Amino acid sequence: MRALSPELTRGLLGTLALALVATTGKVVIPVVVQQTLDRGLTDDGADVGLVAVAVGAAAVIIVLTTVATYRMNLRLYRLSEGTLATLRVHAFRHIHDLSMLSQSAQRRGSLTSRVTSDVDQMSQFLQFGGVMLLVSSGQMLLATVLMVVYSWPLTLLVYAFFVPLFVVTRLVQRRLAGRYAIVRERVGELLGAVSEAVVGAPVVRAYGVQERTGRRIDRTIGRYRSAQIEAQRVVAGVFSLSELVAALATASVVTAGVALGVAGSLSTGRLIAFLFLMTLFVMPIQSMTEVLNDAANALAGLRRVLDVLDLPTDVRDPALGPAVGRLPVPRTGGTPPPGGRRGPATVPAGPATAQAGRDLPAGPLGVRFDGVGFAYPDGPPVLRDVDLEIVP
Repeated sequence: MRALSPELTRGLLGTLALALVATTGKVVIPVVVQQTLDRGLTDDGADVGLVAVAVGAAAVIIVLTTVATYRMNLRLYRLSEGTLATLRVHAFRHIHDLSMLSQSAQRRGSLTSRVTSDVDQMSQFLQFGGVMLLVSSGQMLLATVLMVVYSWPLTLLVYAFFVPLFVVTRLVQRRLAGRYAIVRERVGELLGAVSEAVVGAPVVRAYGVQERTGRRIDRTIGRYRSAQIEAQRVVAGVFSLSELVAALATASVVTAGVALGVAGSLSTGRLIAFLFLMTLFVMPIQSMTEVLNDAANALAGLRRVLDVLDLPTDVRDPALGPAVGRLPVPRTGGTPPPGGRRGPATVPAGPATAQAGRDLPAGPLGVRFDGVGFAYPDGPPVLRDVDLEIVP
């Protein structure tokens, strides 16, 4: 991915730094609450000065984090759109470099979906899920550090509930990836069925096959709907499990925290601040199910785009420069490809072969075939030793 779109890692460290600053404003509130309860409120009354300083410092930090959040979002949007624009251009150009046989072997909607809906799915994840992933990771890290400071026994109790959930989520992620691979295939089928029915509407009417075409579209829509439901069923199970684990963890922390408070090991302010921090820790985990959903969908789309880029080309326009990755460019001579016609063979793309083309003369051109043969993939030869000359 980085080789196809170098923009992906450009300025990434700065974005990560902004993400860490953006999470500071969320964890500063529990600290202010703890300081106010434990130090601002005493037996002699309220320490207004300390409370005012704490609240003022929190306000300044929140303003700074708001600016950092804005800058982080802006950088992520530019990063994602620049990366995906480059990927979309590579994929679109490569589709035009494919042989007519490769293009005709795939349905029109399938190729179209690779550079439209599949890339759009990656854009949605990078702009929404990417932001949430960065902010949530920083939020969980800072919340964990403060929870350990306030009460390490309660922190261990929280992790005792959520570590198994992390393991289960990781296992489910692999299953979800398979489900969304099917979803992206169904999207291609749906676009193909609809586009062929729309473009071929005159033919459909001329041959009176409206009913058969309608059944085909209905069947394609039904397959897409079923694939989406199967994927969402997995997501719903993970979300429900995370809700249950969060409820059990909260109840356990409240019970254990009260017991520690009665024993004098934990102040009221620290307990309340810990519960605030635990909420900040739990919320990203619950939202991770949505991120997991978008990530699996985006990964399936990325694999489909890369599958297209891995298809070998017959003839590449030298004016377009070196091919991406392992794409071949033509050279003269060589042996006939298996099951194909005699003529150009292929070699890996490189600086020398990228300049192997030459300009054609102006005006109409003639075509000459010398000993040409042809066979469909995995099929018998249908043309043998064809000699033909077509004058301009």
